[in-house]
Amino acid sequence: MSLNNIGFYTLSDKRAKEVNSCSPMWRCEMILTNKCNFKCPYCRGLQVLDEDCTKDMDFDIAKSTLNNWIKQGLKNVRFSGGEPTLYPYLKDLITIAKEGKVEE
Repeated sequence: MSLNNIGFYTLSDKRAKEVNSCSPMWRCEMILTNKCNFKCPYCRGLQVLDEDCTKDMDFDIAKSTLNNWIKQGLKNVRFSGGEPTLYPYLKDLITIAKEGKVEE
């Protein structure tokens, strides 16, 4: 199977074969929160929340990390976690990404 057919969050076959420590960082995933409202019909996540599953990434760290990725040429970012829409600063991070010319 070609990497190109797996989905959004993959390398191309060519890039996967040629990647090294000097390759630009084009696609990144930022896990913003462990919170989840368990309303996704496809999710196989935990069914019980405990204290460790209710934490968010500090916004200053998320903003700093995202800006650092943008400076390195970020093309695509995926905000993830448990349920990223439960993260209180998601809209702010999307605005930063758009202003930084992140494509998706």
